[in-house]
Amino acid sequence: MNISRFGIGFRFDSVENGDEREHAFKLIFSAIERADVRGLQLFAGHFPVDESDDKNIFTVAFAGGGIKQTRSLFEKLNDNPLVSGALAEYRPVVQTNALRRAEKLAFYGRFDENGTLVFNEKDLTECGCKKTDAKYQYAFFDVFDTVTELTIYAENEAAAADAARAAHERLIYLNKLFDIYNEYDDAVSLMAVNASAAKAPVSVSDETMALLKFAKRAFNLA
Repeated sequence: MNISRFGIGFRFDSVENGDEREHAFKLIFSAIERADVRGLQLFAGHFPVDESDDKNIFTVAFAGGGIKQTRSLFEKLNDNPLVSGALAEYRPVVQTNALRRAEKLAFYGRFDENGTLVFNEKDLTECGCKKTDAKYQYAFFDVFDTVTELTIYAENEAAAADAARAAHERLIYLNKLFDIYNEYDDAVSLMAVNASAAKAPVSVSDETMALLKFAKRAFNLA
């Protein structure tokens, strides 16, 4: 793994009957802010640090930052009880020198100045895209309690970023509508519907109505 400047990796115990990547990403990105990872590269995968190490350990690594940013990221994640409680007992955190030996960690992209994960692939000619198009990949960690991955083909990064921003705003809106735990000033969530529908009719969005009709059909088929 080619690391410039400093790197740090967090090693998570395997989880039963679950997606270990989603589990690790959800824990990490619920504990930090976008500003914490600006400019960093993201790597993840299985990385045994030595021959006696558990090969099922899943590592999430950040690289390319300065010592101050790397230390701040470590302190924030290490102090979070949910994150620290899920880390492996043997060498829960690894640093730059160990990560340079981690050849099997997959590169997920780079966090831009907004803290959005971006991966671009130049000169793409597949999938019927124009030869001048490139592939840009984004990941969001703040909607639907999961990792949302988005692939966009565009002529340049600015056009891809505009499309990704619009998609992200749409996902944020839908996340509010379908939220069963919180209420919002700018959207009628399912929690608001559940709290008020028994007392009086509630006006809902077309998206919420479509979801409720689908849920009813699915229930009748079950």
